[in-house]
Amino acid sequence: MSLQGQAELLSASKSGPVCPPIATRNAGIVQVVKGLGHPEDAELAVRAGVDGVWVSNHGGRHFEPAPPAIDVLPAIAATVGGRATVAMDSGIRNGQDVLRALRLGADFTFAGRAFLMGVAALGAAGGDHVARMFADDLRNALAFLGVRTVAELGSVSIRHTSAMAFDPPSNAR
Repeated sequence: MSLQGQAELLSASKSGPVCPPIATRNAGIVQVVKGLGHPEDAELAVRAGVDGVWVSNHGGRHFEPAPPAIDVLPAIAATVGGRATVAMDSGIRNGQDVLRALRLGADFTFAGRAFLMGVAALGAAGGDHVARMFADDLRNALAFLGVRTVAELGSVSIRHTSAMAFDPPSNAR
């Protein structure tokens, strides 16, 4: 990404300061911008050439009134439209949360806090324990929805009443 692209990304952000990618595409390093909370920021990041956008409110620690990441995820995923990978964290505590995020447009999720709690409670075995719990919960949730795989989630109707509605960007295609 050029310096001009980085400057545009930083100055045009709707979500606040956005960290520019630390390397250029030519170096063969994957570029991801974390902390996006508005679809226009995602559009700027994708146009600037990033490989991924990471929807996150950083656990709500930095600006408590910010909308939950899960509520802005559908609009950001729709804006990105497959042009970059969409990752999400913030509020992922179990397999059902993973499933919800995947259905709302995330390509994958992060779940740091749950694993930290597992390690705090069970020591070195805690991370593996939480991973098994997530996998079991995910399998059960899929079964309750009547699908066998995450790939079949597209056929599941989902209602997310607190999802944020955004006006289409002026440069919408």
